[in-house]
Amino acid sequence: MKLLTLIWILLLFLIIVVTFLYVKYNQYSSFVDNLDIDKSPDEKNLNYTTPSKREIKLNVFATCYLMAPSYKNYINKMNLSGHEHVLDFGSGAGPSASYIANKLSKGDGELTCLDISPTWMTVIKARLADYNNINFILGDITQLDIEEGIFDKILIHFVLHDIDQNIRNAVISNLATTLKTGGKIYIREPSSDQHGMPSKEIQQLMRDNNLEEIQMLSGRMIAVIPVSEGIYQKNK
Repeated sequence: MKLLTLIWILLLFLIIVVTFLYVKYNQYSSFVDNLDIDKSPDEKNLNYTTPSKREIKLNVFATCYLMAPSYKNYINKMNLSGHEHVLDFGSGAGPSASYIANKLSKGDGELTCLDISPTWMTVIKARLADYNNINFILGDITQLDIEEGIFDKILIHFVLHDIDQNIRNAVISNLATTLKTGGKIYIREPSSDQHGMPSKEIQQLMRDNNLEEIQMLSGRMIAVIPVSEGIYQKNK
């Protein structure tokens, strides 16, 4: 009898958890249904720049809800005063951008969200429509004509490892050009052999573009994903 009671309690608990997560999933992702986004013919499409609506919903739920504390804690490490001009490179659905924009709204700071994907740009504009301190730029950083030395801080979060290795140096070079003297790049990338990039490559890319290493740490995001976290400064 006790075993049966325990089973029912565990089952009830599981039902409650699943129901709660389903409600949260809809709460955070239902806006995607109203977006003017072409539905991918393949719901298992693996091209990050042209995801299906289902993929977008899962990404928004995972990054903007389930993993939200990790993003928030990382943004806190940037020590934003509220008066900076910050670039969120490869902003995606905006899990980092929402926290940055909120901090900058306490001062006269501005956030620029840059992404190469029209689909993700549509998503982030919808998610962060209530903020008036965000600029949105769609395009390839290596081909855009962005003013030199305008950003105090640049965030690269889980982006560089998905860029072709042959053009990563050009990406960092262009980003460094837009950074003010004394400005910093904050980068966090997965470091697993299966999906990621080694910290040594990050360090070499930064050195090649005259960016001084302030910090490089190895750790785990949400206690599971191995990551490299670096801070680099432009001194000239």
